Amino acid sequence: AAAAEPGSFDLIVSNPPYIPSCELPGLQVDVRDFEDHGALDGGVDGLDVVIEVLQAATVLGEAGAKVYLEVHHSHPAVFEGSVPSHLMAALEGFDLLGTVRDVYGQPRFVE
Repeated sequence: AAAAEPGSFDLIVSNPPYIPSCELPGLQVDVRDFEDHGALDGGVDGLDVVIEVLQAATVLGEAGAKVYLEVHHSHPAVFEGSVPSHLMAALEGFDLLGTVRDVYGQPRFVE
């Protein structure tokens, strides 16, 4: 992202690490024991890298760019409701357009 020109993208798609750190020990064995934890661990609330992606999108996205993220099932409600202060600045200028459920019925993808 550092090499890209500001306003270069009209579409940004990301599957960032979004699992809250406290949930890692409870993951399915095939995920917990074989996936790189750096690709899973999203920090205390699972939003650390999501926030980084949104901050980068404000610079790299052109006006009106769409951003699609795969997120923890608890995150869509956070985006829709009372936004925590550490997320508020990252969401400035973004509108939540929709949430899509995964195959298990969990809200997982946001636009």
